Amino acid sequence: NTEVGFPASPIPVANNDGENNNNSKNNDYRLRGIYAKESYPKGSYICAVPFVSTLLIDETFIEENNNNLSDQSYPLSASDPENGIKFLELVQQQQLKEKWKPYLDCLPSANDDDPNFDPTPEFWNDHEVNLFLEGKKEEQKQEESNDDDSDDNEEKFQLVLQKFVEDNVYKSRKYLEELLLKVNQEKVTSTIKKNELRQAAYLVKTRAFTTFTKKKSAATVTTDGEAKMGLLRRTVMIPYIDFLNHGGDRSNAEMVVVEAQNAYDESFYALVAKEFIQKGSEICIQYGTGEETPIELFTQYGFFDDSPKSPINLNGVSSVADIDQIITSTTEADDETTSKIRTRGKEKILTLRSYFKRRTNAETKVSLKDGSS
Repeated sequence: NTEVGFPASPIPVANNDGENNNNSKNNDYRLRGIYAKESYPKGSYICAVPFVSTLLIDETFIEENNNNLSDQSYPLSASDPENGIKFLELVQQQQLKEKWKPYLDCLPSANDDDPNFDPTPEFWNDHEVNLFLEGKKEEQKQEESNDDDSDDNEEKFQLVLQKFVEDNVYKSRKYLEELLLKVNQEKVTSTIKKNELRQAAYLVKTRAFTTFTKKKSAATVTTDGEAKMGLLRRTVMIPYIDFLNHGGDRSNAEMVVVEAQNAYDESFYALVAKEFIQKGSEICIQYGTGEETPIELFTQYGFFDDSPKSPINLNGVSSVADIDQIITSTTEADDETTSKIRTRGKEKILTLRSYFKRRTNAETKVSLKDGSS
Protein backbone atom coordinates (compact mmCIF):
# COMPACT_ATOMS: atom_id res chain seq x y z
CA ASN A 1 0.00 0.00 0.00
CA THR A 2 3.03 2.24 -0.43
CA GLU A 3 5.41 2.79 -3.32
CA VAL A 4 8.77 4.32 -4.14
CA GLY A 5 8.18 7.51 -6.10
CA PHE A 6 9.53 10.84 -7.23
CA PRO A 7 7.94 14.23 -6.42
CA ALA A 8 6.62 16.19 -9.39
CA SER A 9 7.62 19.45 -7.69
CA PRO A 10 9.82 20.57 -4.81
CA ILE A 11 8.49 19.78 -1.35
CA PRO A 12 7.25 22.94 0.47
CA VAL A 13 9.49 24.41 3.14
CA ALA A 14 7.93 26.50 5.90
CA ASN A 15 9.29 30.02 6.33
CA ASN A 16 9.46 32.10 9.53
CA ASP A 17 5.74 32.85 9.32
CA GLY A 18 4.85 29.16 9.06
CA GLU A 19 3.75 29.54 5.43
CA ASN A 20 4.86 27.20 2.66
CA ASN A 21 7.57 28.65 0.48
CA ASN A 22 7.93 26.66 -2.72
CA ASN A 23 10.41 29.15 -4.15
CA SER A 24 12.90 28.82 -1.30
CA LYS A 25 16.40 28.14 -2.56
CA ASN A 26 16.92 26.19 0.65
CA ASN A 27 14.39 23.62 -0.58
CA ASP A 28 16.68 20.70 -1.26
CA TYR A 29 13.93 18.56 -2.76
CA ARG A 30 14.20 14.83 -2.50
CA LEU A 31 14.46 12.80 -5.69
CA ARG A 32 13.24 9.52 -4.23
CA GLY A 33 10.83 8.77 -1.42
CA ILE A 34 8.00 6.56 -0.16
CA TYR A 35 4.43 7.61 -1.00
CA ALA A 36 1.09 6.42 0.37
CA LYS A 37 -1.15 4.60 -2.13
CA GLU A 38 -4.04 4.90 0.32
CA SER A 39 -4.87 7.05 3.35
CA TYR A 40 -3.73 5.97 6.81
CA PRO A 41 -5.39 6.93 10.13
CA LYS A 42 -3.18 8.03 13.01
CA GLY A 43 -1.68 5.03 14.81
CA SER A 44 -2.21 2.56 11.97
CA TYR A 45 0.48 0.23 10.61
CA ILE A 46 1.72 1.32 7.19
CA CYS A 47 4.07 -1.59 6.57
CA ALA A 48 6.22 -4.08 8.47
CA VAL A 49 9.58 -5.72 7.79
CA PRO A 50 10.40 -8.97 9.70
CA PHE A 51 13.71 -9.18 11.56
CA VAL A 52 14.71 -12.08 9.31
CA SER A 53 14.37 -9.80 6.24
CA THR A 54 16.83 -7.21 7.53
CA LEU A 55 20.60 -6.97 7.35
CA LEU A 56 21.92 -7.15 10.92
CA ILE A 57 25.24 -5.27 11.02
CA ASP A 58 25.96 -5.40 14.74
CA GLU A 59 24.36 -6.72 17.93
CA THR A 60 25.81 -5.78 21.32
CA PHE A 61 24.50 -6.32 24.83
CA ILE A 62 25.18 -3.39 27.18
CA GLU A 63 24.97 -4.28 30.86
CA GLU A 64 22.85 -2.19 33.16
CA ASN A 65 24.88 0.53 34.88
CA ASN A 66 23.41 2.06 38.04
CA ASN A 67 19.90 1.46 36.69
CA ASN A 68 20.64 3.98 33.94
CA LEU A 69 19.27 2.60 30.69
CA SER A 70 18.79 5.89 28.87
CA ASP A 71 19.34 5.56 25.12
CA GLN A 72 21.25 8.84 25.23
CA SER A 73 23.87 7.22 27.49
CA TYR A 74 25.30 5.29 24.56
CA PRO A 75 26.61 6.53 21.20
CA LEU A 76 24.83 5.40 18.07
CA SER A 77 27.10 2.66 16.78
CA ALA A 78 25.99 3.21 13.18
CA SER A 79 28.39 6.17 13.05
CA ASP A 80 31.45 3.98 13.60
CA PRO A 81 33.32 3.19 10.35
CA GLU A 82 34.08 -0.29 11.74
CA ASN A 83 30.51 -1.16 10.84
CA GLY A 84 31.51 -0.56 7.23
CA ILE A 85 33.86 -3.54 7.59
CA LYS A 86 31.05 -5.68 9.02
CA PHE A 87 28.75 -4.59 6.19
CA LEU A 88 31.30 -5.57 3.54
CA GLU A 89 31.96 -8.94 5.19
CA LEU A 90 28.24 -9.68 5.19
CA VAL A 91 27.41 -8.71 1.61
CA GLN A 92 30.54 -10.37 0.23
CA GLN A 93 29.33 -13.77 1.40
CA GLN A 94 28.10 -15.40 -1.77
CA GLN A 95 24.76 -16.60 -0.36
CA LEU A 96 23.94 -13.21 1.17
CA LYS A 97 25.25 -11.35 -1.86
CA GLU A 98 22.71 -13.06 -4.11
CA LYS A 99 19.89 -12.64 -1.60
CA TRP A 100 20.52 -8.94 -1.08
CA LYS A 101 21.45 -7.95 -4.64
CA PRO A 102 18.11 -6.19 -5.45
CA TYR A 103 18.40 -4.12 -2.26
CA LEU A 104 22.10 -3.36 -2.69
CA ASP A 105 21.53 -2.22 -6.27
CA CYS A 106 19.11 0.44 -4.98
CA LEU A 107 21.52 1.97 -2.49
CA PRO A 108 23.15 5.30 -3.43
CA SER A 109 26.68 5.19 -4.78
CA ALA A 110 29.31 7.73 -3.85
CA ASN A 111 29.62 9.49 -7.18
CA ASP A 112 28.40 12.71 -8.73
CA ASP A 113 26.05 10.91 -11.11
CA ASP A 114 23.79 9.58 -8.35
CA PRO A 115 21.29 12.30 -7.33
CA ASN A 116 20.42 10.39 -4.15
CA PHE A 117 23.99 10.62 -2.82
CA ASP A 118 24.37 13.32 -0.15
CA PRO A 119 28.10 13.56 0.64
CA THR A 120 29.03 13.90 4.29
CA PRO A 121 32.16 15.93 5.21
CA GLU A 122 34.54 12.96 4.99
CA PHE A 123 33.86 12.99 1.23
CA TRP A 124 34.93 16.62 0.82
CA ASN A 125 37.91 17.13 -1.47
CA ASP A 126 40.50 19.85 -0.94
CA HIS A 127 38.61 22.32 -3.16
CA GLU A 128 35.45 21.85 -1.10
CA VAL A 129 37.36 22.28 2.17
CA ASN A 130 38.78 25.57 0.84
CA LEU A 131 35.31 26.72 -0.20
CA PHE A 132 34.00 26.06 3.30
CA LEU A 133 36.90 27.91 4.92
CA GLU A 134 37.11 30.84 2.51
CA GLY A 135 33.63 31.19 0.96
CA LYS A 136 32.92 32.61 -2.48
CA LYS A 137 34.65 35.69 -3.84
CA GLU A 138 31.47 37.76 -3.50
CA GLU A 139 31.14 36.73 0.15
CA GLN A 140 34.78 37.56 0.87
CA LYS A 141 34.37 41.08 -0.53
CA GLN A 142 31.19 41.60 1.48
CA GLU A 143 32.88 40.42 4.69
CA GLU A 144 35.90 42.67 4.09
CA SER A 145 33.69 45.73 3.53
CA ASN A 146 31.45 45.07 6.53
CA ASP A 147 32.61 47.48 9.25
CA ASP A 148 30.21 45.96 11.78
CA ASP A 149 32.18 42.72 11.93
CA SER A 150 35.06 43.04 14.36
CA ASP A 151 38.40 41.36 13.74
CA ASP A 152 37.89 39.31 16.91
CA ASN A 153 34.54 38.01 15.67
CA GLU A 154 35.99 37.07 12.28
CA GLU A 155 38.90 35.28 13.95
CA LYS A 156 36.47 33.32 16.13
CA PHE A 157 34.43 32.42 13.04
CA GLN A 158 37.52 31.08 11.25
CA LEU A 159 38.56 29.05 14.30
CA VAL A 160 35.10 27.44 14.42
CA LEU A 161 35.31 26.53 10.72
CA GLN A 162 38.82 25.12 11.10
CA LYS A 163 37.78 22.99 14.09
CA PHE A 164 34.84 21.59 12.13
CA VAL A 165 37.14 20.62 9.25
CA GLU A 166 39.69 19.10 11.62
CA ASP A 167 37.08 17.01 13.46
CA ASN A 168 34.90 15.96 10.53
CA VAL A 169 37.24 15.84 7.54
CA TYR A 170 40.87 15.29 8.52
CA LYS A 171 40.30 13.11 11.59
CA SER A 172 37.74 11.02 9.67
CA ARG A 173 40.22 10.51 6.83
CA LYS A 174 42.98 9.52 9.27
CA TYR A 175 40.78 7.09 11.19
CA LEU A 176 39.57 5.48 7.97
CA GLU A 177 43.13 5.02 6.72
CA GLU A 178 44.27 3.52 10.05
CA LEU A 179 41.29 1.18 10.11
CA LEU A 180 41.91 0.13 6.51
CA LEU A 181 45.57 -0.60 7.23
CA LYS A 182 44.69 -2.66 10.30
CA VAL A 183 42.00 -4.69 8.54
CA ASN A 184 44.09 -5.41 5.45
CA GLN A 185 47.00 -6.59 7.59
CA GLU A 186 44.68 -9.11 9.23
CA LYS A 187 43.04 -10.30 5.99
CA VAL A 188 44.46 -13.42 4.40
CA THR A 189 42.60 -13.17 1.09
CA SER A 190 41.69 -10.07 -0.93
CA THR A 191 42.26 -6.62 0.53
CA ILE A 192 39.65 -3.89 0.96
CA LYS A 193 40.10 -0.70 -1.05
CA LYS A 194 39.83 2.75 0.55
CA ASN A 195 36.88 3.91 -1.58
CA GLU A 196 35.14 0.60 -0.95
CA LEU A 197 35.39 0.98 2.83
CA ARG A 198 34.42 4.66 2.76
CA GLN A 199 31.32 3.87 0.69
CA ALA A 200 30.33 0.98 3.01
CA ALA A 201 30.85 3.10 6.15
CA TYR A 202 28.78 5.88 4.57
CA LEU A 203 25.89 3.52 3.78
CA VAL A 204 25.71 2.19 7.35
CA LYS A 205 26.18 5.65 8.86
CA THR A 206 23.42 7.28 6.83
CA ARG A 207 20.95 4.43 6.35
CA ALA A 208 21.17 2.00 9.27
CA PHE A 209 18.85 2.14 12.27
CA THR A 210 20.13 1.65 15.80
CA THR A 211 17.59 0.21 18.23
CA PHE A 212 17.76 -0.43 21.97
CA THR A 213 15.74 -3.17 23.68
CA LYS A 214 15.68 -3.67 27.44
CA LYS A 215 16.11 -7.35 28.25
CA LYS A 216 17.98 -9.97 30.24
CA SER A 217 21.12 -11.62 28.94
CA ALA A 218 21.63 -15.34 29.43
CA ALA A 219 25.35 -14.83 28.79
CA THR A 220 25.87 -12.54 31.81
CA VAL A 221 24.67 -13.36 35.33
CA THR A 222 24.74 -11.70 38.76
CA THR A 223 26.41 -13.14 41.86
CA ASP A 224 23.03 -14.70 42.69
CA GLY A 225 22.98 -16.55 39.39
CA GLU A 226 20.31 -14.39 37.81
CA ALA A 227 20.56 -13.05 34.27
CA LYS A 228 21.67 -9.42 34.19
CA MET A 229 19.44 -6.68 32.80
CA GLY A 230 20.70 -4.37 30.12
CA LEU A 231 20.19 -3.02 26.64
CA LEU A 232 20.50 -5.04 23.49
CA ARG A 233 21.73 -2.60 20.87
CA ARG A 234 21.19 -3.56 17.25
CA THR A 235 22.51 -1.74 14.21
CA VAL A 236 20.43 -2.91 11.29
CA MET A 237 19.68 -1.97 7.70
CA ILE A 238 15.98 -2.31 6.94
CA PRO A 239 15.11 -2.62 3.23
CA TYR A 240 12.41 -0.30 1.93
CA ILE A 241 11.94 1.52 5.24
CA ASP A 242 15.39 3.06 4.80
CA PHE A 243 14.13 4.74 1.59
CA LEU A 244 12.03 7.04 3.79
CA ASN A 245 13.16 10.66 3.75
CA HIS A 246 13.79 12.87 6.77
CA GLY A 247 10.77 15.03 7.53
CA GLY A 248 12.12 16.88 10.56
CA ASP A 249 9.27 18.43 12.53
CA ARG A 250 7.02 17.64 9.53
CA SER A 251 7.52 13.86 9.81
CA ASN A 252 4.23 11.95 9.71
CA ALA A 253 5.42 8.42 10.60
CA GLU A 254 7.79 6.61 12.92
CA MET A 255 9.54 3.27 13.00
CA VAL A 256 8.81 1.04 16.01
CA VAL A 257 10.21 -2.31 17.12
CA VAL A 258 7.68 -5.10 17.70
CA GLU A 259 9.70 -7.87 19.32
CA ALA A 260 8.10 -11.14 20.34
CA GLN A 261 9.56 -12.60 23.53
CA ASN A 262 12.33 -15.09 22.66
CA ALA A 263 11.02 -15.32 19.09
CA TYR A 264 13.31 -13.57 16.62
CA ASP A 265 11.49 -15.04 13.62
CA GLU A 266 8.19 -13.53 14.76
CA SER A 267 9.56 -10.03 15.48
CA PHE A 268 9.42 -7.15 13.04
CA TYR A 269 10.01 -3.45 12.46
CA ALA A 270 6.82 -1.52 11.79
CA LEU A 271 6.18 1.84 10.19
CA VAL A 272 3.36 3.58 12.08
CA ALA A 273 1.43 6.73 11.14
CA LYS A 274 1.96 9.57 13.66
CA GLU A 275 -0.95 11.50 12.15
CA PHE A 276 -3.53 11.09 9.41
CA ILE A 277 -1.70 10.53 6.13
CA GLN A 278 -3.54 11.44 2.95
CA LYS A 279 -3.36 9.17 -0.09
CA GLY A 280 -0.57 10.34 -2.40
CA SER A 281 1.39 12.07 0.40
CA GLU A 282 5.04 11.38 0.98
CA ILE A 283 5.72 9.38 4.14
CA CYS A 284 8.60 10.84 6.17
CA ILE A 285 10.26 9.99 9.47
CA GLN A 286 12.53 11.81 11.91
CA TYR A 287 16.19 10.89 11.43
CA GLY A 288 18.23 10.49 14.61
CA THR A 289 16.78 11.20 18.03
CA GLY A 290 15.10 14.48 17.10
CA GLU A 291 17.49 16.41 19.33
CA GLU A 292 20.31 16.83 16.80
CA THR A 293 21.39 20.29 15.68
CA PRO A 294 21.51 21.12 11.95
CA ILE A 295 25.30 20.69 12.11
CA GLU A 296 25.00 17.21 13.63
CA LEU A 297 22.45 16.18 11.01
CA PHE A 298 24.76 17.42 8.27
CA THR A 299 27.77 15.46 9.52
CA GLN A 300 25.67 12.32 10.03
CA TYR A 301 23.46 12.34 6.92
CA GLY A 302 24.85 14.91 4.49
CA PHE A 303 21.85 17.26 4.37
CA PHE A 304 21.07 20.53 6.10
CA ASP A 305 17.79 20.70 8.02
CA ASP A 306 16.70 24.31 8.49
CA SER A 307 13.15 23.52 9.60
CA PRO A 308 11.45 25.66 12.30
CA LYS A 309 12.48 23.23 15.03
CA SER A 310 16.15 23.50 14.09
CA PRO A 311 16.77 27.24 14.63
CA ILE A 312 19.77 29.17 15.79
CA ASN A 313 18.58 30.05 19.27
CA LEU A 314 21.01 31.30 21.89
CA ASN A 315 19.42 32.60 25.09
CA GLY A 316 16.66 34.22 23.09
CA VAL A 317 19.06 36.64 21.39
CA SER A 318 18.75 35.15 17.92
CA SER A 319 16.14 32.81 16.46
CA VAL A 320 16.58 32.03 12.77
CA ALA A 321 14.39 29.27 11.34
CA ASP A 322 15.88 29.39 7.86
CA ILE A 323 19.04 30.67 6.27
CA ASP A 324 18.44 33.36 3.67
CA GLN A 325 20.67 34.39 0.81
CA ILE A 326 21.94 30.88 0.13
CA ILE A 327 24.64 31.07 -2.52
CA THR A 328 23.46 29.81 -5.90
CA SER A 329 25.12 27.07 -7.91
CA THR A 330 28.18 27.44 -10.12
CA THR A 331 28.07 29.99 -12.93
CA GLU A 332 30.40 30.67 -15.84
CA ALA A 333 31.83 33.60 -13.90
CA ASP A 334 33.11 31.35 -11.09
CA ASP A 335 36.82 30.71 -11.01
CA GLU A 336 38.52 27.43 -11.83
CA THR A 337 38.59 26.26 -8.22
CA THR A 338 34.86 26.49 -7.62
CA SER A 339 34.12 24.96 -11.02
CA LYS A 340 35.67 21.74 -9.73
CA ILE A 341 33.14 21.49 -6.92
CA ARG A 342 29.94 19.46 -7.14
CA THR A 343 27.02 21.84 -7.65
CA ARG A 344 24.74 20.18 -5.10
CA GLY A 345 27.57 19.79 -2.62
CA LYS A 346 28.58 23.41 -3.10
CA GLU A 347 25.16 24.74 -2.10
CA LYS A 348 25.19 22.69 1.08
CA ILE A 349 28.75 23.63 2.00
CA LEU A 350 27.99 27.32 1.66
CA THR A 351 24.72 26.92 3.57
CA LEU A 352 26.61 25.26 6.41
CA ARG A 353 29.20 28.05 6.35
CA SER A 354 26.41 30.63 6.49
CA TYR A 355 24.89 28.84 9.48
CA PHE A 356 28.21 28.91 11.34
CA LYS A 357 28.51 32.63 10.55
CA ARG A 358 25.08 33.38 11.99
CA ARG A 359 25.74 31.25 15.05
CA THR A 360 29.07 32.98 15.71
CA ASN A 361 27.40 36.38 15.44
CA ALA A 362 24.63 35.26 17.80
CA GLU A 363 27.16 33.97 20.34
CA THR A 364 28.97 37.31 20.17
CA LYS A 365 25.72 39.11 20.94
CA VAL A 366 25.17 36.82 23.92
CA SER A 367 28.70 37.56 25.20
CA LEU A 368 28.23 41.30 24.78
CA LYS A 369 24.86 41.15 26.54
CA ASP A 370 26.26 39.17 29.46
CA GLY A 371 29.28 41.46 29.69
CA SER A 372 27.19 44.61 29.80
CA SER A 373 24.72 43.36 32.43
